[in-house]
Amino acid sequence: MLKPLDIVVLVALIVPGHADDETQVQLAQRLHLSQATIHRALKRLERSSLWRVREPRTSALLNLLVHGVPYVFPPVFGAPARGVLTAHSGPGVPDDLAKGPALVWPCEQGTAAGTSLEALHKVVPLVALEDPAFYEAMSLIEVLRMGRVRERQAAENALAVLLGLHE
Repeated sequence: MLKPLDIVVLVALIVPGHADDETQVQLAQRLHLSQATIHRALKRLERSSLWRVREPRTSALLNLLVHGVPYVFPPVFGAPARGVLTAHSGPGVPDDLAKGPALVWPCEQGTAAGTSLEALHKVVPLVALEDPAFYEAMSLIEVLRMGRVRERQAAENALAVLLGLHE
């Protein structure tokens, strides 16, 4: 069974800007996780047919993100907090989407304030601060998790471009 962390690991593997020959140890360092945690996540991704050795199934991931993640890993909102902007407040989200109150992943290193939105995994805001492409992808995934139809469609299109599925 997939865990939210598995989605985070797969997104980190396929966003642009990282070497194709990145080792599990390097990925673990980049994600602030142990190598054993990465190994277990990759095994779950292989069992679910989202990953083969060094070969992501990007279109299958996009399908899962659009049609499964909002139901399997629904958004959890909390009290106002300091953190990292996300969802419609984050990077990569088309400007024409309805803007509401700022949403943030709670994080001590964050500089924004807004309504807290629990990330898929606790490492997401930290990695987002270090990796712009990952940050953009995870913000778009948050729109998929919580947005309305028009917002979700715009996020799906932007994510498909980011992942190299469309131009």
